[in-house]
Amino acid sequence: MVVYSNADGDVITHQGGNIIHKDLREAMNALIPHLAVLTEQREAYNSTLSEVRAKDDLPVKLSVQGVSISGDSINNGIQITGCRMLLTGKVLNLNSPTAMLDGETDKYEYADALYQLIENIKFEVRQYIEQKKWAIKQGELFEDGDGTPFDGSVETLTGGVDIPQADIAISEAPQPEKEVKKMKKTKKTKSAA
Repeated sequence: MVVYSNADGDVITHQGGNIIHKDLREAMNALIPHLAVLTEQREAYNSTLSEVRAKDDLPVKLSVQGVSISGDSINNGIQITGCRMLLTGKVLNLNSPTAMLDGETDKYEYADALYQLIENIKFEVRQYIEQKKWAIKQGELFEDGDGTPFDGSVETLTGGVDIPQADIAISEAPQPEKEVKKMKKTKKTKSAA
């Protein structure tokens, strides 16, 4: 779901019924290291953002599910919503504190990198809404939902065109009998010398 304000100040809610494109999913996944840093996850303990990014198992443990952009043109803030998969298999929901992109006192340490990622997400969301850029979902194999493409008459399937037909008869030829060779077994005995 996307909630945003247009130039007139109208609040618009867009509930998409389609699967998001992989580019938008990748843009959201790029926020995982920021979620780890902002929520002080153990993977980010005493680590820089680039060190956290280098951890291969991070996308398995954490996921980003949403982003909130607040503030005005002078004080932009970002809140990242996600979750962590616990060792027990349960899910822990995470909401980061607001990361300020501007300002002198509370500016997020990696604000510039986060700003670039947010701009990419905003671009991909606009593509989803305006350009209908979404993933292709698998449809039904047969439009009517039942049967096969071969149901119905030949005329329906061929559009009324005559198709030559041939009758084929299959018969099995008799198999020749195999000769069975009988071999005599001889027993060899050792002679005493």
